This record gives sequence, structure tokens and C-alpha cells, in this order.
Amino acid sequence: MRWRMLTVLNLVVYLKLVEFTLDSFMEIYYSGNCCSNGIKNYDETGVDCGGSCGECSGGVTWIWVVGIIILVGIVVFIKKKRN
Repeated sequence: MRWRMLTVLNLVVYLKLVEFTLDSFMEIYYSGNCCSNGIKNYDETGVDCGGSCGECSGGVTWIWVVGIIILVGIVVFIKKKRN
């Protein structure tokens, strides 16, 4: 039971680290671009979309795809570790 709790805790810490790293990268890479700052401002109709930023798609963004891939990789790793 303790091993499972530590694994879950490690997973949460790892995902937060990935989130922080991606946020930092996005902030550095897109600094100065109002269409990538995570804020609904200027003439945007949604967060970073609409107006001069282009159409709001409402679909799955690449960040969710990366997150799901990382999560699946972790689950597969944990299952292999158990065997």
C-alpha cells in the first residue's frame, strides 16, 4: 500500500513538473505575443483566439495530446514494473 501511495505521489509531482516546464517554455517562446499569453485580451473572443488571433477551434490542443501520451507511458511503465 505504501508503495502505491509513493507511486501516485511521484506521478503527481512528475506531472506538475512537466506542466511547469511546458508553461515556462511557452512563456519564454511566446513572450510578447498577445495571441499566446493564456489571457483573453485585446480583440480576442476567447482565450488566445478570435479577432486578430484567428479562429477559436474548441478542439483538442497539442498540450492535452502530450499530457495523455505522458500519462499512458507512465501507466505502461508502472504495469511493467509490477510484473
